[in-house]
Amino acid sequence: SREFQGYPTQKPEKLVARIMESLTKKIDLVADFFIGSGTTAAVAEKLGRKWIGSDLGKFAIHTTRKRMINIQRQLKAEGTNYRAFEILNLGKYERQHYIGVNTNLREKQQQKQLQEKEKNFTELILHAYRAEGIENFKCFHGKKAGRLVAVGPINLPVTRLFVEEVILECRQKHITRVDILAFEFEMGLFPNILDEAKEKGIDLAMKYIPREVFDKRAVEKDEVVFHDVSYIEVTPRYNGKKIAMELTDFSVFYSQDTVANAAA
Repeated sequence: SREFQGYPTQKPEKLVARIMESLTKKIDLVADFFIGSGTTAAVAEKLGRKWIGSDLGKFAIHTTRKRMINIQRQLKAEGTNYRAFEILNLGKYERQHYIGVNTNLREKQQQKQLQEKEKNFTELILHAYRAEGIENFKCFHGKKAGRLVAVGPINLPVTRLFVEEVILECRQKHITRVDILAFEFEMGLFPNILDEAKEKGIDLAMKYIPREVFDKRAVEKDEVVFHDVSYIEVTPRYNGKKIAMELTDFSVFYSQDTVANAAA
């Protein structure tokens, strides 16, 4: 059927509607914390219930979002009221919670507590990345497979200035192979900064820190994957008052070590 999204655990909307109509009223809030393909949210919206859905899988969120937009269009065409919905990412809240300090402490004590938490955070990232901690460097925190590792800030994106400081220390200490790990990178950073580093004889590998680093089980089972940074280029195509975006380039910045590890 048209509602089937390819999820093996997906239930028919008619079945979910019967359950929801028998157990809830229009003023009730329906929650599904394993939203999957979005059937619960879809039925709740059609029946006029408020709803909350969550899922660890990005594909599930994208599938549900697309499904809910189609339902909104359907309800609009039928002249039926519908509600706007919002997609929230909890990743940043996890990070903020991780470095939160006790505001009841004095300023110096708060700063000391923050420094300790930032140190623990760096150790957590290095452990998940299977890197060994190092000292006596300004920018670097660890090493792995002959490459030095720099960990970006927990609550800010890695900026051009951050990378330039890494490159400067590399040139001062004759370092040629570096991994930079971060939750976010400044917009417009790539590919220029990597080309600049390459011209100076420095192999930079940029990798995203995944949310799974906060999952102890995933870390201990070595299931945390640090993905290489990628970027896209698009070109606008105009046709009168219409515009279409053409994908002209997609690149993933694989380092030689990444390729070697994948082949091993």
